[in-house]
Amino acid sequence: AGLQAHRHDITQEGRIRLGRDGGPVDLRVTVMPGISGEKLNVRIFNPATQLFAIANLGMSKAQAETLAGLLSEPTGAIVICGPGGSGKTTTLYAALQHLAERPARRAIATIEDPVEFDLPGVSQTQVGRDLDFPKALSVLLRQDPGVIMVGEIRDPQTAQIAMRAGMSGQLLLTTIHAGGPEMVIPRLLDLGLEPYMVSSALSAIVSQRLIRTLCPACAQKATLNPQDLATIGLQSADIVGAQVKAAVGCPQCRGTGYGGRTGIFDITQIGAEIGRLVMARDVDAIRERLATDGLRRAAAEKVLAGVTDVAEVVRVLGAEK
Repeated sequence: AGLQAHRHDITQEGRIRLGRDGGPVDLRVTVMPGISGEKLNVRIFNPATQLFAIANLGMSKAQAETLAGLLSEPTGAIVICGPGGSGKTTTLYAALQHLAERPARRAIATIEDPVEFDLPGVSQTQVGRDLDFPKALSVLLRQDPGVIMVGEIRDPQTAQIAMRAGMSGQLLLTTIHAGGPEMVIPRLLDLGLEPYMVSSALSAIVSQRLIRTLCPACAQKATLNPQDLATIGLQSADIVGAQVKAAVGCPQCRGTGYGGRTGIFDITQIGAEIGRLVMARDVDAIRERLATDGLRRAAAEKVLAGVTDVAEVVRVLGAEK
């Protein structure tokens, strides 16, 4: 992976590309030093199985239409939030693929660390030791692309330049580490952005998580008791005609009961009301206004459709309080 094998006291990141019959597979390696030794994590990416389409993300039909509508706008910032490993990059790539396939395609450019996948028709730049996000973004803006994707907003300077792009004629797609939509605007303000920049540029926040899907070979029909219903925020009337299933476990899924993952999403459009709260720096009111149970509703719909089960929803989101 190109790591320094003799160093055990620093964090390191690397990448391995393995050739196999189905095509190349990328391994993304990260190493974290610890008091008992190094902790190593390997993330497996198989480009052959990555289907970058909004329809494949796991969104409802209404959510997919909302996202497509947001992507058709000429300006504004769409911020995707969630913890690490929640599928934010896949959603970004699906949005870029959607834009690249439009008949009146706009010039699309990305700044990433690292470039996860090669997208035809998209100009992609990887930051490194001699090129950081702010410097790359400053130069890119002078080339006047129609769409800019910044892999992650992680520092004040990147936040400033990126949001100015969203204000001044470009469509900006980016991600930020935040647990939900109610945490995104406070985070942007904490990074030093002026309220007018956030209220003018931010058009929508997409919050997401990944949940495991039930193994089709062994999942069995199940019934939900009142406690299960309360756990995922449902009532008895909600399960009429539902196809509820539960994980069992078999050799095909190695006894886990699950096979594959899908996304659950909550899309929050930023309107005039939120804009006024931002201008007033009323962070408490912003959090209260944007704290929704959209992710839990999306997860409950997956349970009712037999895609996943209550135990998986609780593992990812916790129990309804």
